[in-house]
Amino acid sequence: MYSSSGAKKFLVGIIAASSLVITACSYNPNEGNETEVQGNATPASSPQDTDPAGNVEEYGEISDIAHVGDTIAVRSDDTITFGAPDSLGNPLKISPSCGDLNSSAGFFFIGCGDKVYKIDPNNPSDPRVIPVDVDFAVTAATELSSGELFLASNETKDIVIYKDGEVIDDFTVEEPSDQLLAVPNQDGVDNVIRINREVTTIQNLDWENSREGGRLRAGIGLGQGTVGEDGTILVSDTLGGRLMVYTSEDVVRQHQFGPVDGSPWGVVWDEKRQIAWVTTTDNNLVHGFNISTGVPELVTTLGTVADAQSIQALDNGDLVLGSATGAGLQVIPAADIDDSVENPK
Repeated sequence: MYSSSGAKKFLVGIIAASSLVITACSYNPNEGNETEVQGNATPASSPQDTDPAGNVEEYGEISDIAHVGDTIAVRSDDTITFGAPDSLGNPLKISPSCGDLNSSAGFFFIGCGDKVYKIDPNNPSDPRVIPVDVDFAVTAATELSSGELFLASNETKDIVIYKDGEVIDDFTVEEPSDQLLAVPNQDGVDNVIRINREVTTIQNLDWENSREGGRLRAGIGLGQGTVGEDGTILVSDTLGGRLMVYTSEDVVRQHQFGPVDGSPWGVVWDEKRQIAWVTTTDNNLVHGFNISTGVPELVTTLGTVADAQSIQALDNGDLVLGSATGAGLQVIPAADIDDSVENPK
């Protein structure tokens, strides 16, 4: 097991980078080789044979999972269901064209064209529908702890900021945004990170000055990004076969990266154990890494359902994974995970 100070330790020795691409075959956390960017990464297909850890419940094709505490939100096509993994209910009907489902500031958010759903995990049957008057279809939305709601699209370069129901700012960035991530900052205003898969970049928004901030190359084919703690951002380099770790309490900086056995896609930070989890869809595995040192260190590997493209680590220690092809909703109990971390195979 790892102490709660694990994530804080790795902040020492942060490495600044500007446009860095590093090949998996010549791995060194302090240097990199320029590699042709491929971009537009998609999850690798899974083999049919699986040996998933924990329990698997029948479920349709899952495109997203988010969590607040021990409550999860599971999206499948035009429906999001909420609750504990073994008692999902409160279905919310949405358009299949809605964008990225995520959680921030204690709520679930999803952008759906001309509106954003803000859903209280304690009362998901009564979601708040926020109408937005913007010139693009909103597919990414996230809210800061101070109440600013950020809107973006995977088709346009616009960033719009709402607060108290009104637009307070807007500006453009270099390319569309596939994900928006709110990064809590205990020492100042929260940061916002945006991700673009086509050019495989991660960028912070200098939103207080109405402009984009520092931008870094994230491997050769960025898959998914997620927020850890203390300004940590975890990113899967799907085409490069790596876990990449950034920090962004002020500007985005690359901290470390390391190879992953397989083609990575889903990533999540496990606050309870202070480890990063990465799913690899080409071999139906999920890997846990200790990132408290300069190089990600593998501490356990567990079996998953096929096409486990979504993953969340709940506050109670359970790990929840979702199959994008209908192989089910997988729950790995905390006790099983703790045993695997303490007694790796």
